[in-house]
Amino acid sequence: MKSVLRLIGAFKGKHIVNWCTWGGGDIYIARNYCLIPPAPELGPPVKLFSERKPWGGKVEYDRILWVDSDVAFSPQDVENVISHDVDVCTGLVKRDFNVFALKFYGKLDNGLSAMADVVEYARDEQGNPINGFDEFLKLRNEDGLVEVGGCGSAFLCVKRGVYEAIPYPWYRTRSLKQWEGEPAYLAAELDLTEDLGFSETLKEAGFRIWADPMVRPTHEKRIGLR
Repeated sequence: MKSVLRLIGAFKGKHIVNWCTWGGGDIYIARNYCLIPPAPELGPPVKLFSERKPWGGKVEYDRILWVDSDVAFSPQDVENVISHDVDVCTGLVKRDFNVFALKFYGKLDNGLSAMADVVEYARDEQGNPINGFDEFLKLRNEDGLVEVGGCGSAFLCVKRGVYEAIPYPWYRTRSLKQWEGEPAYLAAELDLTEDLGFSETLKEAGFRIWADPMVRPTHEKRIGLR
């Protein structure tokens, strides 16, 4: 409810918006159901691997903006992330106290893939703290964006045509090593969450993922007080 109220305040009649919400403990089902509500005659959407379109192709839209219910953001965050003319755009979303919901993917010396967290504070060679926001600002291109290897879906803008170009279910379990061509049973410890798996599917289809360092939502965390 908090996110809906924030979005209403952010849009303020400037954009035509269709709302779609889905609750439940299974994030994979919830994300797929938001885009294709369950149809009894078809069975659970997450079990269908045919080509599908959001809302059966019956809803005209320009962009889909994902906002999780526990995300705090400003109206300017919304304006910034939907203003970029790119296929997939997110921000520096705080996942935890020091970690952004972003990943850089690279290769290790032994040839295996590695996923590196993007952190708010790191250390330089002298042990001095480095501010992650400042580092990202240095990496911006002329459009103010930084390309990343993967991202979360807690605050994510996806342009029309992206979901239509990738197979359904869009959110499913993926393995990074399996993507590299190794058997799935060797990669159980590297299973990707639904959003990073979605990122891999995007890149396989030729899409690029961008982050705007000026978009800085955060997750609202419950903290126990003693």
